[in-house]
Amino acid sequence: MTPEQSRHNSKQALDDVLLSLSSLESDAQSAVCAVCRSQSEGFHTKARTFSHALLVWSEARPTAGLLAAKETVNRADDVYT
Repeated sequence: MTPEQSRHNSKQALDDVLLSLSSLESDAQSAVCAVCRSQSEGFHTKARTFSHALLVWSEARPTAGLLAAKETVNRADDVYT
């Protein structure tokens, strides 16, 4: 086991990796250490899953603005019919 593999990125280093603010040392550690790499990959997987769920939820709900616009159009149609 190399010295790089014997120590893992700190929580701060992991946060920096996730925010793309990492040092060359932290990037190198993530490249050679499966544990460090899996921590960042796990976070990215959870973020993608959450993002997808949020998108599906938001597309399934009409927004308040669209509902208000629809009501305005319906009232205008009632006036002219």
